[in-house]
Amino acid sequence: MAHCNRLKILALIFLLIKSSWFIQNIQAQEIASEASTKIDVMLKVVLSEDTPLELRLANAKLLLQDPEAHPALLDVLNLPDNGNHTVAKRIIAQAIATLKNGDYPSPEGKIHLPLTFIEPLSNALMSENVELASWSAKALVRCHGAVAEKLSDMARDSNQILTHRLAAINALALIPGRDSVLALAEILNDNQPQVQNQAARGLAQMLYLPEPLDITMFQERILPQVREMNQERFLLWQVDRKEAYIQNLNDQISQYKQKVTFWQKKYFDAKNEQFNLLPDSREKLNFLNKFLTDSSENLLRVWALQKIAAWSDTAYVRSGEITDDLIELLIPLINDPDKQIRALSAVSLGKLNFDKASSASVALLEQLQKEEDPHVQAMIMSTLGTFGYAPTLDVALKILDSTDSTEVVIYATRAIGRICAAQPKTIPAEQIQKIAVQLPKVYSRFYESEEICSEIIQTMRRIAEQEEFRKQAEKDFRDILIKSLDDPRVQVRSQGVYACTRLLRRDVLPLLLTEPRNMLNDEETTVRFAVILAAETFGGPNQLDLLRERLLIETDRSIAQRIEETLQTILSSMNFKQIYQYALRYQNSSGEIEQKLLQDTIRILWDNISQARSAGESIDPEIELFALSHLAETAEIKNQPDQALKWYQNLLKLSLPQAQKDGFREKFLSLTLNQPDSDKLVSAETELKELLPHKPAALELIRQSCEKLKITDQQELLIRARIIAALISPLPSSKYPNIESERFWKSQISAITSALISQQEKLLAETGKVDQDCIHLIQQLDARLNQFPFDTEPEKQKEALIKFRQILDLPMASPPAEKPEADLPKAPEPKPDKTDNNTDENVVKPVESSTNPRAN
Repeated sequence: MAHCNRLKILALIFLLIKSSWFIQNIQAQEIASEASTKIDVMLKVVLSEDTPLELRLANAKLLLQDPEAHPALLDVLNLPDNGNHTVAKRIIAQAIATLKNGDYPSPEGKIHLPLTFIEPLSNALMSENVELASWSAKALVRCHGAVAEKLSDMARDSNQILTHRLAAINALALIPGRDSVLALAEILNDNQPQVQNQAARGLAQMLYLPEPLDITMFQERILPQVREMNQERFLLWQVDRKEAYIQNLNDQISQYKQKVTFWQKKYFDAKNEQFNLLPDSREKLNFLNKFLTDSSENLLRVWALQKIAAWSDTAYVRSGEITDDLIELLIPLINDPDKQIRALSAVSLGKLNFDKASSASVALLEQLQKEEDPHVQAMIMSTLGTFGYAPTLDVALKILDSTDSTEVVIYATRAIGRICAAQPKTIPAEQIQKIAVQLPKVYSRFYESEEICSEIIQTMRRIAEQEEFRKQAEKDFRDILIKSLDDPRVQVRSQGVYACTRLLRRDVLPLLLTEPRNMLNDEETTVRFAVILAAETFGGPNQLDLLRERLLIETDRSIAQRIEETLQTILSSMNFKQIYQYALRYQNSSGEIEQKLLQDTIRILWDNISQARSAGESIDPEIELFALSHLAETAEIKNQPDQALKWYQNLLKLSLPQAQKDGFREKFLSLTLNQPDSDKLVSAETELKELLPHKPAALELIRQSCEKLKITDQQELLIRARIIAALISPLPSSKYPNIESERFWKSQISAITSALISQQEKLLAETGKVDQDCIHLIQQLDARLNQFPFDTEPEKQKEALIKFRQILDLPMASPPAEKPEADLPKAPEPKPDKTDNNTDENVVKPVESSTNPRAN
């Protein structure tokens, strides 16, 4: 019973195995049938006359990759030549010849068709159809290496038809390797000249030799080298020759291009010169228009439009009489077949008068909607953005959503920003909402591009600047803009500062200036500059210390200058009491930068004091004294005496302690004596009279100034005379500190007057005229010397000068005929005076005379 069961189980297993085999066999048959059907379908496509050649060729290549399809292809290749069969055979040969490594499965990864293809392809090589023969020769190269021997035999066989031998030579020339070269070398001496020539041509091509081949040179120099090489060495040598040949060709091409470029430049230089010599704009326009309308050479048309683009950028064209004609010429070129022409026409329109050129906006937008070239799209959007043409916005948004071109994204974004800035009141809120939603998406999609991110942030800034769009910008841009402040990329960070400043306004300063961010210390100058502009726009007293600290360490001069200007702007917005408290910080500073800050602060303080006084406010004398004394001191340091005198005059108007006021009077007097003129000396006289009762020694300042002036120098003598006439002569005796001082100064007046009279006597003798200013000065020195006859003859004037001498008890001048003295006349030496011990040789001594009772 158990035995029977075992038999049943074995029988069942056998049946299952048999069934499995049967099923697999059926499946294999189905797969084979399916494969066979597929091959048949593809072969029918290859043979179909109604199918395009490209599709027939593609199917032939696919069949070649399937070894099971090879028999079917061989059947076609063995068909006799007749019409469509010939075309089909040519397609298969072409497919074999154009297969790439990797298309055909082989262990080496290279294409080696089976030997079975050699015979039919060799037969096709001898076809009367030139195309079939040519492709068959190229296809044979892809077959097994044994084909070279077959082709060699065929080429050498003098009994073969000539065309077949030539076809075999052509095929041999396509097979790289030493054997092919040796085979062709054997038939260089063939009886058939055509065979010789074809073999020579093939060798020249294989070995990259000049054509026609120098057969003697080849046989004597190259052929022995080839015979000594093995196949591997030959192939390396052949590759080296190929590289040298290609390099030579590249050199020749480069030289040719240089020549072409040289002559093109010469040609266009001549055209440029011709253009520049044309007398007016109308003739220039007609000249360029001929190239655009009459020339079929695109290079000339592009040159003409490039010239127009450059020409359009000049002021006299933008506002000239030919602007309308130029616009009319450019508008049809917006849709020119050539992309360069389209781009340049858009660029040129963007440079012309906006009001007039914007008439091209409709044509530009129409072209933009159908334009496919990214660069042209970018240029059109740039011009439409320049025109502020609002209908561009929808198209620009669609392009932004679909393009991958960096250039297009940049110009589309820029155009959106410019249009929003130019037409804020005409753009619907719904459209701004679309823009506000789209820009962050584009920012995220192109985040890797610093240039695009920077441009998008600039556009966000332009939108945020418009009051109509601020709420939308706040909602959609805020997060991106604040994050951009920490972006590692310089352009993005700096543009982020500008945009945040426009969006957040005064609230931006805590973001920019609070540690640890504090962007005043950013390593990039462009970022620091943007931060300083924000501080200049919205900063106040709280930012002064931060800016000052940055200024003390700033190395970039332009940034430092901007910080100084920002500090001045903030200070100017404060009242004079606040400025005074701020200035007190610097008064004991010795650093150059802080001293400069102090000077700027004092100047602003004084301006605010002046404004407050004009407004009727009361000024704290302490603050006014602080400002004026610093201003005067600074002017002296800068060697600006006129400005210093102005500040001292203001100081002397203040209610000050006597000692302090006298100190300022003394400085005022000292400055006046250094550069005396009539107005200054009048003021100095007043201050001297006020000063002498408290400081009699002030006369010593005048004496020291006079002693520095040489009496032998005509100009210095006059200066000395003016000082004494203005400051000493008007003094009453009561103002002198003592009798000795009065005696000294009166002797000085007498001697200076004498010197000036002698000078005028000499001048009158030489020229017949006197110097009226000098005569007036003489009269100021001594009030008795008046009524000089200016309008009389020289003799009368001479008598008047003599009378002046008599009044002063002076001796007569030397006769005019005598030799003139080298120096101005000096007074005689006085007798020793125990009250006057001054021995300076430059001090004018009092005049002695036997007729002068005071001298006796």
